[in-house]
Amino acid sequence: MANEIIVFQSGVSQPKGYVLVAEPKKFHFPKRFFSFLIALPIIIILYVISPLIIGEIRYHLVVEKQPEVVRSKFSYILSPNDNEMELIIPKIAVRTKVLVNIDPAKEEEYNQILNNKAAHALGSSLPGQEGLIYLFGHSTNSVFNLNFFNPVFYAVKNLEKGDLITLLYQGKLFNYQINEKKIVEADDLTDLRAGKDEEKLILQTCWPPGTSWKRLLLIANPIT
Repeated sequence: MANEIIVFQSGVSQPKGYVLVAEPKKFHFPKRFFSFLIALPIIIILYVISPLIIGEIRYHLVVEKQPEVVRSKFSYILSPNDNEMELIIPKIAVRTKVLVNIDPAKEEEYNQILNNKAAHALGSSLPGQEGLIYLFGHSTNSVFNLNFFNPVFYAVKNLEKGDLITLLYQGKLFNYQINEKKIVEADDLTDLRAGKDEEKLILQTCWPPGTSWKRLLLIANPIT
């Protein structure tokens, strides 16, 4: 009787007769609800990393499938403009504008303008000059920000020693060859302070993509 309820209405029901016995009704969550709870985290994760997945697919299925001869000529299919700088990387089929003299310390400002672009750091050298040419940008500024995905800087992780980087500036092409690829701490400025007497190009982005934990540096020297 512990799980039974006897219903008897005083003043209406007779002391003799039938007794209504009922089991207490238990509430059951629908099985579909539990299935949804299990699937929800997976859906959220896939949604968050979808730009990274698309970037990988684009590189492996589009860029890598191009004949080497097409990629090697990529840097010369352009119209020089004296008022702009452009970054051309044949291996990953990238050609993008470079915004000149951007302060790398003002992250909130350059984040608004660097989507699909690169930035030339304020105070660093320009192509053809002695000293360090410092270009930077984010692949993604956060794994949770789907509105900011820069395929240019996401793809630079696929570059290796010996690959070509070209800058178009004042109607001239300046070619550089990568001689070092390294990952450093976010506050490590050693490479940015060294080699001021010779021309050198550093391409920097955050590492891993979507974080600001460390920095990926591609260091290149001019091809003479």
